[in-house]
Amino acid sequence: MPLFGPPNIEKMKTKRDVKGLIKALKHQGSGYPDQQVRRKAIDALAEIGDVRAVEPLIEMLKSGSEWYHAIIALGKLREPRAAEPLLDKLNNAIQESREEFNSYSQLAEALAQLGEARAVEPLVELLNNYDLGRGDRERIADALEKLGWATDDTKRATLAVARMDWKLAAEFGKEALPPLIAALKNSDRDVQKNATLILGQIGDPLAVEPLIEALQKQGDTHVLEDIVRALSHIGDLRAVDPLIEALSQRREYWVKRTIADALAEFGDVRAVEPLLKDAIEGYQYGIAALGKLGDPRAIEPLSAIFKQLDPRMPNLDERMAIVHAFGDIGDPRAVATLLEMIKGDVRVRATAADALEGIGWPTDDRKRAFLAIARGQLQQVVDLGPAAVKALVDFSGIEDDSAFFSGIGNTAILVVKGLEMIFERESSAISGDDLRLILNMSNPSYQIVIPDTCSEVRFEKIDCSHLRQLARQELIRRREEA
Repeated sequence: MPLFGPPNIEKMKTKRDVKGLIKALKHQGSGYPDQQVRRKAIDALAEIGDVRAVEPLIEMLKSGSEWYHAIIALGKLREPRAAEPLLDKLNNAIQESREEFNSYSQLAEALAQLGEARAVEPLVELLNNYDLGRGDRERIADALEKLGWATDDTKRATLAVARMDWKLAAEFGKEALPPLIAALKNSDRDVQKNATLILGQIGDPLAVEPLIEALQKQGDTHVLEDIVRALSHIGDLRAVDPLIEALSQRREYWVKRTIADALAEFGDVRAVEPLLKDAIEGYQYGIAALGKLGDPRAIEPLSAIFKQLDPRMPNLDERMAIVHAFGDIGDPRAVATLLEMIKGDVRVRATAADALEGIGWPTDDRKRAFLAIARGQLQQVVDLGPAAVKALVDFSGIEDDSAFFSGIGNTAILVVKGLEMIFERESSAISGDDLRLILNMSNPSYQIVIPDTCSEVRFEKIDCSHLRQLARQELIRRREEA
């Protein structure tokens, strides 16, 4: 057992026994109690504020496990003799890329307390080039502000970024580009994310290359999506090829969708082929992006995709995406497929009708009636009068059991109701050809040749009133079936 216990630091502090406390700095032992003796002695000397402690504390910077506490004490003592060794400690730590026990921030605070202007350059280097923790960044920013470094908006923006004051950083606009670009390399996800968002808001082309570099290296999917959006917002075409490459390499659905949306915003035809590849593989985002690009080359492959879809399967989203794409492209070459969609899938009829109208397909009342039927707009169909008869008959062969039309029911009921209402209003204006179409709805092989008008005409002893009566009976029969 030792003859004497550890020094009583509190007693020496009360007596302001500086010599005794300096001696306690060399207390032997590596255990935790021994370390506590030395650390308490350092704190006591700092509190007393006697400059006789400066040299012994400087010596502690060179070796031992208490150099971190010695840094804090030297800062509190504010003795100019400590500036040089503290600065050497900072530069050595930077050169060796060491950050032991947050020494960067403590060195920054100590040097700021000493007013050491030579510390500015290495501290700025730390902020711009080193992957520091949040606490270190904030303390170094505070130290630089104390040293009077922030003399322009770029420097003030650098401090705002270091403190994660993103609202203030954004207010500096283009002056904030250097610290924001540097922040892209920080390992802190929140720092990367917010720096990316602000770079996108600023929209300066100088950020494009750093963002592309970040795009190629980024592993976090959430940050990656923000990088893609930032590049899209800036709108510089240098980003197109890297985005296409990212589209082919990434596997996460949401990331690929974000990239596809960005490529669509760029409107560059280089994206057509890679987006078609994803669309063919069943990715709806590829279909939507092709629509936004508006390139007619997409119509044929999108039509082929639609024809391969089984209407009995739950693929409504994909079908709707194709319809919207055709509407966005707005090319007449999509008309045939859109008409097929209307006749083949009750779920997409109204949307396909909108697409056809956007393309400019309805050039006469019969076509307008066709679209009104697809939308389930009975009154509009009837208002078009006899011009709607052929369109209604075209829909008579379509089968569906969906209560798609609000207040009307399925397609068969719409067709019968529409024809009956037109008969009630203006049956005399219905042409012979249209009467034949109605009569042939049940039996297409039942061919009756009639003139274009029934006005005072008899043909094979069948007069017009009789033909109209037969047509009415056919409608009654179909209503009962429906």
